[in-house]
Amino acid sequence: MRRYTLFLLHKYAGLGAGLVLALLALTGFFLDHENFDFLWRITVDDRWVPASMEAKKPRAVEAYRVNPGDPQQVLAGTRRGLYRSLDGGGSFELVLPRQVLALAAGPDWSLLLAATTRGLWSSEDGGRHWHPFALVGKPVTSVNLHGGFVWAVVDKRQLYRVDHRGREEPLSWRPPAPSVLPRRVTLGRLVRDLHYGRGLVDGDASLLFNDFLAGVLFFLSLGGFVIWLKVRARRRKGRGGSLRFWLKTHAHGSQLPLFLLVFVLFGVTGLFLDHAGLFRGVLRSVTLDTAWLPPVYRSLATDVWGFDFDGERYRIGNRLGVFSSTDLEHWVLESEGFAWRMKRLGDRLLVSGMGAPNRLLAEKGWVELEGTPHMPRDFYREEGRVRAFSTRGEPPPLPKWNSTSLYHILLGLHDGELLWGQWVWLNDLAVIASLLLLYTGFLKWLHHRRRRRHPSGRRSSPQARHK
Repeated sequence: MRRYTLFLLHKYAGLGAGLVLALLALTGFFLDHENFDFLWRITVDDRWVPASMEAKKPRAVEAYRVNPGDPQQVLAGTRRGLYRSLDGGGSFELVLPRQVLALAAGPDWSLLLAATTRGLWSSEDGGRHWHPFALVGKPVTSVNLHGGFVWAVVDKRQLYRVDHRGREEPLSWRPPAPSVLPRRVTLGRLVRDLHYGRGLVDGDASLLFNDFLAGVLFFLSLGGFVIWLKVRARRRKGRGGSLRFWLKTHAHGSQLPLFLLVFVLFGVTGLFLDHAGLFRGVLRSVTLDTAWLPPVYRSLATDVWGFDFDGERYRIGNRLGVFSSTDLEHWVLESEGFAWRMKRLGDRLLVSGMGAPNRLLAEKGWVELEGTPHMPRDFYREEGRVRAFSTRGEPPPLPKWNSTSLYHILLGLHDGELLWGQWVWLNDLAVIASLLLLYTGFLKWLHHRRRRRHPSGRRSSPQARHK
């Protein structure tokens, strides 16, 4: 393939897909950090936002509770704050301006707890007033009440027991041994974990690596446009500003393996997720041996999505299932499948599954909760029955906002719904174009490398330079 043809293919593929790739990189970075307060505090009036964004607003609700003794009292814990209703959800008032991730309530609502990104808050007057309770300044990702103690998880990795006075006791624990972890996971689980920055190793390294690759993708997309603009400016005005920095960084050999990783971690997984309905059968039926997967699937030390203690056994939930122990060191697998949310209602322990069934711990073991929605965000009691709370379908009464948060604006840009309902196909075309960019970029790099090694072989005539 001629060098000039390579140049044209690379240029037009970059100009056609660069803006979309840069947008995906920038929005993906912020969506992976949803705990950033400014993503929820900055809002845009609905008059300036397409009506399609209205459907995204309920996703801000993370927890829901109804007072069993007075169904008119409702609490809705959202990323935009904690809201309280005294008329069965007809109207809500903001009572705690914090990101709420989970709620727990005593049997008679004498004590209410809100797990926020800045610690545990409590209320003893039915949710009217809230005060810092424990774990101040820490992101509390799960909370349960049982036996007069609060059982909490901080940042999906630290376990705490807190007494009724708010005195914290960090619990020393050991993650389940690799021998008790399931040996196989579905392709769908791997795809989602890789795309959302939790599929490589324990801790924050996976997310930081995804952030780094998002920065690489954004820089390459931006660099391509800058080079194109500077070349055009030179043609119009003669020799001008230097292209050296942008050319050296954009065409550096290290960019090729990085862009390959970007293509796999973001492009391929994004295609699967954008068309999950089409690939559902493959994502669920294909299973992979964890021995051949990244190290995180053999550890999960920082993957605690729920924590509970019933007086006899401790239980944690992670992406592979529910594990129990009597000493926080030796664990057994009780229920396989992603335990996304682990909620206790009195003597009942319920689990919301992600890509796995919802289930309840009964006297004879774990049983599936039939007739419940996929991935409910919470469980609550109403009229003597346990109900699953989900923002899909027809949710119960929720707070109403006249503005859209920056997070949902970015989400709309990422999936394209903010701009055009069929934007997902442009995302697909951008992924295909990125494959062309990877191929032509590699060939251009080889051409450049050969020219540097054999400078005498360069063409020098004007006619040759234009071939």
